[in-house]
Amino acid sequence: MANSRIEVPIPPHPEPESQPDLAFEFTEGKNGLLEFHAESTEAHIVAFQKVNEGIDDHFWSQGAIVASLTKKHGEKGEAIEKMASAVELSAGHLLHMGRTWRTFQFLARAKDLSFSHHKVACRHPNPVEALAVAKEKGWSKNQLNEWISEQALRRATKATQKAKRAARNDWREHLLHMDKVIREDFIANSPNQQFAKRVCGEWLVEIGDELKQLEFTEHRELVMNAIDERGAEDRKAIRNLTGLDYKEIDNIIACLLSENLYEWIPKGGKKDDQRGQPSMYLHRVGTPCGH
Repeated sequence: MANSRIEVPIPPHPEPESQPDLAFEFTEGKNGLLEFHAESTEAHIVAFQKVNEGIDDHFWSQGAIVASLTKKHGEKGEAIEKMASAVELSAGHLLHMGRTWRTFQFLARAKDLSFSHHKVACRHPNPVEALAVAKEKGWSKNQLNEWISEQALRRATKATQKAKRAARNDWREHLLHMDKVIREDFIANSPNQQFAKRVCGEWLVEIGDELKQLEFTEHRELVMNAIDERGAEDRKAIRNLTGLDYKEIDNIIACLLSENLYEWIPKGGKKDDQRGQPSMYLHRVGTPCGH
């Protein structure tokens, strides 16, 4: 019997999968910062991991890598999530690194302060100023962060106060207009003067009380700003800064003490010779002594 021959087709040799371009480089850019250059996401990941293994100033180097990646692919999407997963860091943490690098690409760094100081300083409207304060005070990054939060609260408070002052001014103008109309029209032109004075007089009393309350609120704000912003420590200093009389200052201070917003604290044990008591200064409750 003749031999039968079975031919088994040989599958074509698979084409090798294209390997990602892993080439990257650092160059010295503006302000002495390293700049990172690469094309693929994989190259950014590999470089980030290698930097983590020991290149000096590695946080700034990693920040440059993230800044490069987000410049090419944006801060949201697959690329940053892929890097976060590969290097086992959150995407938010990586984005902060990249933003810090971009912030100080054109600003002066404080080379004797850590990358973390610079990252925190980015929360301040003037990062260089924040770093200068931290350097002068010898603050840790956490102390700098607390100071920036306090400054943000002060700015928000000032903005709120400004808006409230504008609203009060509008309300005062309206009350003064009402007072004028009541006196010069409703009362002056009424055919029954007795009735008009009795009824409209009650309105005038209410308007007068409201105007006095507005004035007290504004004077109270002046006193608080004199203490908090301008360092007034006692009645005399408040009077010099605000021009208010002592009677009104005492009334406002009494209210602030009763609301537990401020307290009297001895001035470092310094004695008053006449009363044998330490001199006192006004201190906002909840803030460190000496602030």
